[in-house]
Amino acid sequence: MLLKPLAAIGVIFALSLVDQAQTAGPTFTTVGPGQTAAALGLTSKQEQAIADELESDPDGDWDHSRLAQLRYSRVALTSTPKEDAIVVTSRAPEDCGGTGNCAYWILRVKGEQIQLLLAAFGDEVGIQERSNNGLRNVVVVGHLSADADSLVMYAFDGETYQPSECYERTGGVAGKLTSFSSKSCDSHASD
Repeated sequence: MLLKPLAAIGVIFALSLVDQAQTAGPTFTTVGPGQTAAALGLTSKQEQAIADELESDPDGDWDHSRLAQLRYSRVALTSTPKEDAIVVTSRAPEDCGGTGNCAYWILRVKGEQIQLLLAAFGDEVGIQERSNNGLRNVVVVGHLSADADSLVMYAFDGETYQPSECYERTGGVAGKLTSFSSKSCDSHASD
């Protein structure tokens, strides 16, 4: 007879753990809105190298005519200050969707050399403390609807960033609690 109440307590405890898991999403520091190339202190050679790298992305359709619409933010992907990376976003209408998501790129900068590490589409980019293969993980948040977002965590594989964990965040509107649920990253494999 004591087994039924204990089993009920176990089910309630298990459900509370599931609920906690669904409300705890990835933690990250949001990258700011960005500056112009001149305000960030990029050289004209660096700006041109970035534009060339974006235009050569086989999965994108960016072109130099939208150069003035790019905004740049420096980020630390390593603990070494000499290792520099830049988050680039375009605010050109051609690079943004109806829900506010726009094109983002993360590039490694070494002097005049630029390497594309990630091309993604979203509304917000963040950097985590966790890292893989020497570079911090990146989180891209994209609007799905008025009260739902997609969160994709990208891990560095040694050459580029690849999706490693994906979530859907719902709620958070009009005082509702936000909940997170894990989902497949299959649709982000080509980002």
